[in-house]
Amino acid sequence: MMKAGYVGAFSHNWDYPFRNGEDSIDANLKRLVGPDAEFVCIDPFEDKNGGHNKFLAGPVDRKVFFPSTNDEPLASLLYLDFISEPETIQYLQIGEEGVTHETQADGAISIIAATGDAIQNSGMNIDYTITCNGLHLVTDDLTAKSLAYTYAGIDPALVQQADKIAKTDTRIGVNVQTGNIEAEAGVGDVLSSKRDQIYDTAVSCSPDQFDSVWDSGINDYLSSGGQAIIDERTSAWEATYGATDMLP
Repeated sequence: MMKAGYVGAFSHNWDYPFRNGEDSIDANLKRLVGPDAEFVCIDPFEDKNGGHNKFLAGPVDRKVFFPSTNDEPLASLLYLDFISEPETIQYLQIGEEGVTHETQADGAISIIAATGDAIQNSGMNIDYTITCNGLHLVTDDLTAKSLAYTYAGIDPALVQQADKIAKTDTRIGVNVQTGNIEAEAGVGDVLSSKRDQIYDTAVSCSPDQFDSVWDSGINDYLSSGGQAIIDERTSAWEATYGATDMLP
């Protein structure tokens, strides 16, 4: 739907429309709709303080471990050392000159949409850089200059704008620990199914029926266990954190 031009706006990861080279959302839009068709990043949701809060996951998103059955721990450590070398990471992320990347006049790296064995199946080839998340070239300056060129066929200005907005007013989420919520036991799948049905029915009904369809669906959801979960979560929160409605 997005690639065919039927979607006007959506919320997703900041670089979602740029991924996958010639099969990216933006590349398909240009082919099917016209050269001026593209998704641009915006920051529309302003909070009461005039900011644009965006909650992020913690900075650590992966773990590397050796199983107890590993009978070559030294070789494994040597491999981790090798794959973590800046030169190795850079090669995995940008590949060979003229095949998967070009060098711009200012030294920035520009990714080429490769095919065959050289194709990168994820942005910046992060599926292969197991000790690195995101673009990480041999110097910070080269990394910063090259970020906007890491999506083949995409206007670097679009990438720069999206990256800037994605990094504006960000906050790392805080994990909340209140113990088990007994009301959730045994109803998770049922409520998830009801939620999906509510969404599907509400977005497909006629506009004049939306309010009644939505209200009916939400009431069914709440009476099927949703309200009990909300009430128990509220009590558990207040018992642990008091009257505050936000953790610092």
